[in-house]
Amino acid sequence: MTGTGTRIRVVIIDDMPDSIENLSRHLAEYNEIDILATGESVEKGFSLVIDHHPDIVFIDIEMPGKNGFELIKELRNINFKPTFIFITAFNKYAIEAIKLAVFDYLLKPIDPCELKTTLSRYKINDSQKAFEKKIDLLLHLLVQPKIQFNTVKGSIFIKLENIVYCEANGNYTYLYMLDDKKELISGNIGAIQKLLPSDNFVRISRTYIINKNLIKDINWRHNKCELMSNERLLKIDIPRKAKKLF
Repeated sequence: MTGTGTRIRVVIIDDMPDSIENLSRHLAEYNEIDILATGESVEKGFSLVIDHHPDIVFIDIEMPGKNGFELIKELRNINFKPTFIFITAFNKYAIEAIKLAVFDYLLKPIDPCELKTTLSRYKINDSQKAFEKKIDLLLHLLVQPKIQFNTVKGSIFIKLENIVYCEANGNYTYLYMLDDKKELISGNIGAIQKLLPSDNFVRISRTYIINKNLIKDINWRHNKCELMSNERLLKIDIPRKAKKLF
């Protein structure tokens, strides 16, 4: 870990060149920071971290292919443990996990004042073990992340893995759960789609979003999708044009 007066070695991983340029410009205001390299994918980032041994890795969460959390796991598997500062535009479920882990993140577009606060916090927290514990907690929380949803009665937190499918209902959306319960959520299905990670959920029509992990079979001949819910099969209509999503 780096203390005050010491050079801070940085690598930036983001699939958006404009975002890399923006962050690099802000970091250039700090004389003690050296930007060693930048990359636009997890694969490239993995090599850059191994080659350069940075103190800080600024990393986007959502990228094509593997995401930022997967890079963390891969690096920890080979005992590489830099400090990670996440940069993200919208990933609400990840932000909740980061907050719970008392982890640093920056929202795009980068605010110079927030960047200054984050770097100051990095310099003060000079315990490597403290950062390692935060990473462990973060990865644990992300195994079964929860999302906060608004209902007419207030807010509820639901584990992603418990959602079988979502059904549009005008300005509201029904969430059908593994325990056979259903929740009426404030927000149309388009808004709900933005909250759900695309790795696990896919919107197959104007009416339905399904949990890809629970798909048992898709019958394109009869345009039916079968989802496994507590050893029960649920059948949902799926349009033929959705085939390209799989």
